[in-house]
Amino acid sequence: MKFPATTTGIEAIRGFVTSCGNHVRLAVAGVAALSLALALGNGPGRQTFIVSSSTTIAGQAAALAHYADHTL
Repeated sequence: MKFPATTTGIEAIRGFVTSCGNHVRLAVAGVAALSLALALGNGPGRQTFIVSSSTTIAGQAAALAHYADHTL
């Protein structure tokens, strides 16, 4: 899924992550990745991975999901 890097987009992501339950891995990339990760905050069972924009997977939502699913 892709969300815009706006206040509305951050609220949409926050709502989506909250609806997923207690165990969520989220991989973010791009210019706003760090600020997005900080804006979402920490939650029980939540892990946020910041992926460098220069990596091949950064522009591919499915690859980011796979990365988050298989890390650790």
